[in-house]
Amino acid sequence: MKIKNLPIDERPIEKGIRYGVSSLENVQLIAILMGSGIKGKSVLELSQDILNLSSDGISGLLRLDMEDILKIKGMGRFRTVRLLATIELCKRINTARRREGYIIDSSSKAADFFMEELRSESKEHFCAVVLSSKGKVLGAERISTGEVNATMVHPREAFSLAIKKSATGVIFFHNHPSGDPSPSEHDKNTTDRLVKCGRLLGIEVVDHIIIGDGNFFSFKERNLF
Repeated sequence: MKIKNLPIDERPIEKGIRYGVSSLENVQLIAILMGSGIKGKSVLELSQDILNLSSDGISGLLRLDMEDILKIKGMGRFRTVRLLATIELCKRINTARRREGYIIDSSSKAADFFMEELRSESKEHFCAVVLSSKGKVLGAERISTGEVNATMVHPREAFSLAIKKSATGVIFFHNHPSGDPSPSEHDKNTTDRLVKCGRLLGIEVVDHIIIGDGNFFSFKERNLF
């Protein structure tokens, strides 16, 4: 059904104005971003097609790329980039909010730091967060990106930011695109190597967190180093 044929209170923009955007359903929020439908398909139907790309609902949008979205009839590159830009903006806002004056004093707080950023990635990313002696975040960076299950980490790059920031501790993170954070033998060997390098440098490896899909594995919690 075309937007103009809906009751006023069910039209996304009018509903958002009258009741606030928090009152809008997911499909209505996307419809506002899309602006209009195409011949034979309303903007709400087009928006529902986008949501249907993933069985995970709105969270599944985090895992979509341009090629996925362009498969939908009516989604050209302009609309697709607009949608992806909005998703990226949301990611960056959440990331910035977590990092401003953030104190990490537990494995769960450490996992929260990168959870939303890494849980939806289709490739492995290895990251570091460097800390002061009181657990305050001094900086964070992605160290390497590789094919699924093939990320390689060199100690020189792994400790570069910690040395630059004169940090006393570092927490390493990487994600498992499968969603299962259970460590592989490669993960265990990498952790052992980094812990030994940290001792030589006088920088404590506080933890190594593996991010899954909404869950995590902490080497520190499991007493694996």
